[in-house]
Amino acid sequence: MTDPTHPLTIYLVKPGTNKAESLNEKRKSKRHDFTTSDGTKCSLYTDSIPPHEPKWVKLFTEAAPEVQTLRSSNASALLLVPREGRLFALTFGYGRSLLKPGSWEEDFGLRVTLNSVDVKKIRSVDRATLDSIGQHSRIQASREATMGEFGLDLEQDLLQAVTGVPTDITLGKQLTGKDALNVKLPITLDKLPALLDRYAAQSESKAYKEVFPWLDQIHELKNPATIAELDALMVERIKAQDFTKGLWLSIPEIIDWAEVDGFKYREAQSADCHTDVHINNINTFLEDIGGAKAVSLEMLKRRQVYAVSQQTAETYENWTVYRCLYCEIEQGNETYMLNNGKWYRVGTEFRQRINDQFTKMPRCELKLPNYKDKSETEYNERAANEAPGQFELLDRKLIKCTGQYDKIEFCDLLGKDKKIIHVKRYAGGSAPLSHMFAQAVVSGSLLRRDSDFRKQVVSLLSGGFQNLIHEPQTGEYEIVLAIVSKSKHDLTIPFFSRVNLNNAWVRLQELGYRVSLAKIQA
Repeated sequence: MTDPTHPLTIYLVKPGTNKAESLNEKRKSKRHDFTTSDGTKCSLYTDSIPPHEPKWVKLFTEAAPEVQTLRSSNASALLLVPREGRLFALTFGYGRSLLKPGSWEEDFGLRVTLNSVDVKKIRSVDRATLDSIGQHSRIQASREATMGEFGLDLEQDLLQAVTGVPTDITLGKQLTGKDALNVKLPITLDKLPALLDRYAAQSESKAYKEVFPWLDQIHELKNPATIAELDALMVERIKAQDFTKGLWLSIPEIIDWAEVDGFKYREAQSADCHTDVHINNINTFLEDIGGAKAVSLEMLKRRQVYAVSQQTAETYENWTVYRCLYCEIEQGNETYMLNNGKWYRVGTEFRQRINDQFTKMPRCELKLPNYKDKSETEYNERAANEAPGQFELLDRKLIKCTGQYDKIEFCDLLGKDKKIIHVKRYAGGSAPLSHMFAQAVVSGSLLRRDSDFRKQVVSLLSGGFQNLIHEPQTGEYEIVLAIVSKSKHDLTIPFFSRVNLNNAWVRLQELGYRVSLAKIQA
């Protein structure tokens, strides 16, 4: 007789954490102990929320009063299974709420999946793009595919979750791995401990290195002393309110934004609700805790950022502030990055290659005026006016496009010598630079392939410049990425901005453009 099939969500609790320490002390639950046939002593914790009126019912109370009788409830269960000195946590329903936040090992499910999956049978990939806006995205294939078919950028994308078919289907017909391992398979309680042992072995395997060697391009730090040193440096920067060199807040994982009303730095109903948690809001967080002097590493790991549910006004999801922090630190010859609660060291060969490419990137021979203006708009206008006939001003002149781009700006200044110039101030953060690199790629692509776009650019130009715009020949145009900087030294930008720049440079060269960097002295 075939065992009944059950969906399982499996976490591996951090080493040295016992059953009591893994429980969320804010939740009250009933404990049920039992022993499996092999002698494994398991504990099941259960809880349920009493039936209550759904928030959406209020919308219909006048039009359909009978809906006021509708009630909803939910049940939660957490099963703790000790195996070989480690503790597994299986959650059912809303059971993860019974598990103490941060008590589980990150990437356990991802490691199991990568070491188990058939490389030709991957169905879905979650990635975090290591750029200024910290993009999180999920790519789902309509059929089983190889990793290469998902279009990952091996220099900027950090793999976060994978769904695929394992080579050994006794591990499950399909595995989804992130922090937790999600699997659906025939199982009974007596067979569960042995299955967990197999998953533990898969999580320790290094087999993935043969198939996905690029995953180690960015290394997770394991040395407690190094991590403690980097944490201390980051805390010092927050205390000094130095947010200019790659330090901001961001939501660390994919969420359903339609379900989220906003974000709070305190769980109290009276706490202010913010639309997002980017760098512009970190000062609000500091005010909430009484100022930057109150910051400590312990506090950052204890305090939570709460996503508020659109439906219930209750907590939809929450993360520690530490997990929401993104930070870049350069120390000696090494580059470190905090992302999603983990510190990474950028691989030496990878870092050296990106830095070498940045050094080799041509610098523009054109001398642009120094920056002494209140805004980029004022600077671009002044630069055009100070060199009449040399530059055409196109800043803030948007072109309506068909397709995904809607309205875009072709460039800030168009040079008489066919230099397409994009200008952006750099104050330490990566967001403005990423916007400029992306704009350059989009406008360069449209200039080459879209005749209607070219006509619209021509319509914005004065007579002396109109004959400059036509379908580009290879090497005809030079795209200049002009960065305003207060530094008296040679132009430098954060490491992951260099990665982003290199990708833009490669794409523009493939489109047939010459590309150069220019520093505008502020």
